[in-house]
Amino acid sequence: MSCSNYLSITDILVSHEKVPCKFFYDLPKMGFLDPSAVDDDLKAGTNTEIPLWLAESLHSRRPPLLSVDLPKIYKDAYREILNADACTVDLYKLGQHFYELGCYVAKYDIKGDVTNTLINVSNINY
Repeated sequence: MSCSNYLSITDILVSHEKVPCKFFYDLPKMGFLDPSAVDDDLKAGTNTEIPLWLAESLHSRRPPLLSVDLPKIYKDAYREILNADACTVDLYKLGQHFYELGCYVAKYDIKGDVTNTLINVSNINY
């Protein structure tokens, strides 16, 4: 499910949203990506949040340099709330671009729960 649109301001803002990632390899001189890092290098196994555009770029390399995790608003606890009664949830408070970001991160959800939640919530809220 791809939502990219090069000339869309919303798409630009969504691509700058931070997503949690785990790095597979040491990256020299990239320690600045992790605010808690004391070293100039980013170590393998580091968990941090980076912008979506960077995460997608590093994940698409062969071999991938990192794994992208779902943001907390798309994890099980929030999905249960949304699936139970999405009418009472203010999606804007969860994230200004809830649907757009969901379209991007859905490809990292192996089970497909994010896609189902986006469809269910959009049917209720519109």
